[in-house]
Amino acid sequence: MSKEEFLLGLEEALSGEIPKQDIDGHILYYKEYLSNTTDGKSEEEKVVELGDPRLIAKTIVDTAEIKIDPLDQKNSKSYFEENTQQNTQQNSNAENIFQTNAFSWDELAWYQKIIAIVIGVLVVLAIAAVFIVGVNIFFSVILPVLIIAFVIKLIMKIVRR
Repeated sequence: MSKEEFLLGLEEALSGEIPKQDIDGHILYYKEYLSNTTDGKSEEEKVVELGDPRLIAKTIVDTAEIKIDPLDQKNSKSYFEENTQQNTQQNSNAENIFQTNAFSWDELAWYQKIIAIVIGVLVVLAIAAVFIVGVNIFFSVILPVLIIAFVIKLIMKIVRR
C-alpha cells in the first residue's frame, strides 16, 4: 500500500465519525510522519508498520469519544484546533484579561438540550406557582382586610357626621 492509499483509506474511515477539522489534523500528522525519513525508514516501510488505516481510524474514533466529556464544553473543540489556538491565546492573554465562553444551542448534545428544556419548564412552573400563591394570598387575606378597612373607614365617616 502506498502513502497516498494509506492516507485516503484513513480519511475515508474517519469521514463522518469525527469532525472534519480533526480528520484534517490526523491526515496532516500521518502525512508528515510518513514523509519524515530521518529515522532511515522509507514511506513504504512506515505504511507497513502502521498497518490497516481502518484500525487506526477506529482507535482515533474511540479515543475521541473517550476524550470528549459532553458536559465539559472546553473539550468540544478538536485537539488540533485547541493546540493551535492555545499558542495564540498565550500571546494575547496579557491583553485579554477577561474572556467569556459562548455556547450555541447547535453545539449541545441531544440530552443537554432535553435538560435545558426541562430546566426551562421547571422555571416557568415555579414562576407560575409563585404567581398563583400570590393571587391566592391576595384574594384570601389581603382583599378581605382591605374590604374590612374600607367598611370601617366608611362607618367612621358616617358616625362623624
